[in-house]
Amino acid sequence: MPFTYPKRRACGTWPSPLTAEIIHGQVTAIEDVVVDSVTSIIYHIENRPSEGNRSVLVESIAKLEVVEDSFDVKTLVNNYGRAAATVRDGRLYFNNAKDHRVYRQSLPSKNAIPITPENQPFRFAFFVPHPVYTHLVFTIMENHTVPTPTGIVTTLGYIDARSATVHTLASGSDFYINPRVNSTGTKLAWMEWKHPHMQWQGAQLFVADISINDDGTLSIGNHQLIAGEPGLNAVFQYAWGPPHFDSDIVLAWDKTPFCEPWIYRSGAQGERRLQALFGQPNSIQSDFADPVWWLDDSYFIFFDNSALAVWVTVKEGRSNLNFLNLANGQLEHIKSPYIEISRLRRVDASTVVFIGTTALRSASLIRMTIDRRWASLAPSFEVLFAPKEPSIERSMIPTPTSYKIPKRNGQFTYAHFYPPSNPNYIPLENEKPPCLLSLHSGPTIRTQVGFQWHRPFYTSRGFAWLDVDYSGSTGYGKDYRHRLEGQYGIIDVEDILAAAEYLSLLNIFDRSRVCLRTSSGGSFPALQTFTIHPDCFSAAATHFIIADLAAAARDTDKLTSHYLFSLMGGTPEEIPEIYRARNPVLHADRITRPILITHYRTSPTFNQAEKMVNAILRKGGRVQYAYFDAMPTSAMFKLMFDEELSFFEDVLVRVK
Repeated sequence: MPFTYPKRRACGTWPSPLTAEIIHGQVTAIEDVVVDSVTSIIYHIENRPSEGNRSVLVESIAKLEVVEDSFDVKTLVNNYGRAAATVRDGRLYFNNAKDHRVYRQSLPSKNAIPITPENQPFRFAFFVPHPVYTHLVFTIMENHTVPTPTGIVTTLGYIDARSATVHTLASGSDFYINPRVNSTGTKLAWMEWKHPHMQWQGAQLFVADISINDDGTLSIGNHQLIAGEPGLNAVFQYAWGPPHFDSDIVLAWDKTPFCEPWIYRSGAQGERRLQALFGQPNSIQSDFADPVWWLDDSYFIFFDNSALAVWVTVKEGRSNLNFLNLANGQLEHIKSPYIEISRLRRVDASTVVFIGTTALRSASLIRMTIDRRWASLAPSFEVLFAPKEPSIERSMIPTPTSYKIPKRNGQFTYAHFYPPSNPNYIPLENEKPPCLLSLHSGPTIRTQVGFQWHRPFYTSRGFAWLDVDYSGSTGYGKDYRHRLEGQYGIIDVEDILAAAEYLSLLNIFDRSRVCLRTSSGGSFPALQTFTIHPDCFSAAATHFIIADLAAAARDTDKLTSHYLFSLMGGTPEEIPEIYRARNPVLHADRITRPILITHYRTSPTFNQAEKMVNAILRKGGRVQYAYFDAMPTSAMFKLMFDEELSFFEDVLVRVK
């Protein structure tokens, strides 16, 4: 093919092969990874929009569905779900979202037998068979008899698969997760926490002795707190140590400025010792686990009965693979293309699998194998499952550059910049591209720096894209995560302004043409920015907005029902003046620049969108809005992107 020079054309008007219909087609996505710890067979759960967002368990190598079409392998415990299936020695346990019952299935047969009562208001997640009494399966159960945030009761319990009955082992805390039994079946460990804390503010790790009673029931006793001090620090993840390694439990705990590995050991005389693997401080300035939203994520595994582990760390918003020697604390970075890594699972003594995302490819199921014949272990990677997505030229995908941005008060914030990328076009002479400044839908999450289709949708048209990981974002240490507490709508707004001002000095975008773009929780700091600093940005596109935090606190789920109180510094009853001062609906008269607002009518926060739109219109402001009725998610997002692109072209493009 002959070489052609790119043409000059106004940024934002470049023709692109990527349409909203293409990027929001019904693409199957991977949700979870499950490995049979006995047979080493790999499975994954994939979500299929083409089947009404049904989740399906698939044998990954053979590409075979292992459950009947009538089942939806999903759970919504803690509202966010995951931990919906377990396979051990060919026996599958899974939760069916259609009837909220747990089923047992002996693979490869598809004959699924329910093992929990029917017509009961229960929800289940985590299925951990006892290693000896395999019909007893530890689980987390939610009782939805009173289906309100204050009425839902979460307990640690077990299922008796023979009698199809459920039994409670521990109650009283608001949340329980991650039940795990040791290899001999004598001890059970779990994590729990109570309101008003979120997991990262106060989850504790407990261990108890297991007893099998004369009547065949199971009970636990001698509860011991291992780690976690509510309000000060929290346990993020843990695992029972390798059987022949001098350790009872390895855990990720943020007692120090970063979430780091600790080792818990119990001696023969009952003495217990908890020790940081690295000492203080952690020299690599990385988190060894993320806050828990989705259940049963895994950031480390043990390869075998030695001290060798594979551990995922997060530094300045990017995932890294590492070998970690638990005996001496030696950490060795594993070179890989994966910058977002989750659901790490052990397969055998030389193999792990995980969900990995690169800068060029969406989340896929990855197998990593090490060669033990070499001292360096020589890892290799293989894609076992990848979503069927539209093809795109490599040159259409922008390469991100990450920035640590100084602020006037001596602190820092963080951002990732993606330049316009289209091999056929370049900006007009002396033109700098307009920029879409994106805020993640947090606050306590972070930008996904791995490949996301919405970025090339815009960068291929000549827009620059800037993701800002404002204060409160994860992957930057404990202090940065906690910095937002009491300052929601204040310090995050500072970070947005700092990122735009500092990076504009590099001449990588046109500061006079910057538009905020966000959804859900990110819409609050965006709207705050427009009421506090009305002239600092050209426009804003906000989707599924949250503006009135006092109202949002009433219209939430159990997990997040106290979340906003720590972010705001108190409840609406305790600090009503703060909630009023930080309510963009009450200050819509200050908004002077164009805003796009979209929402769907069935959302509990839809009325906030209506209030915001009406408030802006009453004050004579310019607001474009679109409300969606019930429809498939992919169809709604297509309409939303079409609306948004039209808005950006109107407010940011300068055709000469």
